[in-house]
Amino acid sequence: MQTTLLTFESPIIAWSVCHELKKTLFRLTEAGVPISKNALVLGFGAIGKAVANELKGLGWNVAVYDPLAERVQDAADQSIKFN
Repeated sequence: MQTTLLTFESPIIAWSVCHELKKTLFRLTEAGVPISKNALVLGFGAIGKAVANELKGLGWNVAVYDPLAERVQDAADQSIKFN
């Protein structure tokens, strides 16, 4: 069950987060608010990893914060900045 959630649910949640982010950023841009393509993802578990990879795929600069050393190493291995 856990593997199914990690495999299927996490990418769907990540897509939803990024979709809502794009809608919000579009509204802000339309209102004249300057936007950068820099994101900080808090947590690099299954959902955070999927969000970071989705944002990277959209051309964003992504940094990650996670208190667990193994997740920080995982982010570094995927060429994602970490704080």
